[in-house]
Amino acid sequence: MNSHLILSSCNLAYELHKDQTRRESGHPFFDAHLVPVAEMVQANGGDDLAIAAAYLHDAIEDIGPHTREQIVAISPDVLAIVEQLTERGDSWQEEKSGYVAGVAQMDQRALLVSICDKLTNARDFSDEWERGQFGKRPVQIIWFFEQLLDAYGKRDIALGGACKGLLWDLHARVGCMQELEGR
Repeated sequence: MNSHLILSSCNLAYELHKDQTRRESGHPFFDAHLVPVAEMVQANGGDDLAIAAAYLHDAIEDIGPHTREQIVAISPDVLAIVEQLTERGDSWQEEKSGYVAGVAQMDQRALLVSICDKLTNARDFSDEWERGQFGKRPVQIIWFFEQLLDAYGKRDIALGGACKGLLWDLHARVGCMQELEGR
């Protein structure tokens, strides 16, 4: 285990996101999202590069393209994974559609981080819905997760047992959201 790589990535992620909160819950973004994603990646067999990328997966998207220089200083391989996970587009729909299309080209590490990231988001969204605290467009969020499940399913050959278990959990969360939305 390359603890220096993981620690450097964790520290950079903390510095970049320390002032951010989760939009709906108001909890610190680093603690409420980045740490759980990295822990899930590690618990499901992710190697050091995948764990490091899990901490930094939202850096370019949320903080800006200038973070590439900071990430590449830690590891060009981590930056390559983060680039695969970065949503790009001029609108919400364009960002999400592009991300879904990109799942087909993700390498194994990026695919694991992606599934862990989206499962963490789905858990948060469905929990917020159950409490009646969800303020986003439920139909659009459900559409995105349905599209992701389809894209992940097309990668079936590339998914190991751990990823398949995570996908079952994601599928259950999407089902919960659909039920709460009356679909």
